[in-house]
Amino acid sequence: MNKIKILIVEDDEEMCEELREILESEGYLVDVAYNAIGGLRDINIDGYNIVLLDLKLPGVSGIEVLKYIHEHVIALKVIVLTGSPMAKAEGGDFKHNYPELAYASAIMNKPFSIPEVLDKIKQLSDPERS
Repeated sequence: MNKIKILIVEDDEEMCEELREILESEGYLVDVAYNAIGGLRDINIDGYNIVLLDLKLPGVSGIEVLKYIHEHVIALKVIVLTGSPMAKAEGGDFKHNYPELAYASAIMNKPFSIPEVLDKIKQLSDPERS
């Protein structure tokens, strides 16, 4: 069985390392990037199945990364992680201002629960569940 490769693009280094540890204990191959430039570099080099993407990143935003993935790496699934409660609200200003959120496979608001993240990853990595 092929292992699922996950890239975490998040500027909160502590959260990245905690997520990495948990995901690796579940058997996933995990890399991290602490900014969009590092994330874009990694996306272009390695064959990831899923990206966990923060929207608020220093420099280039997560929205720009999401747009790039949509235009260039179509099969890659993206779980957006956001601290904005409006990102999940249907018809909210956030989605109106950022239509690129439609490119995400899922949007999870911070703080999120680890079981919720694991379930979403399992769902997206299992073709019968997605």
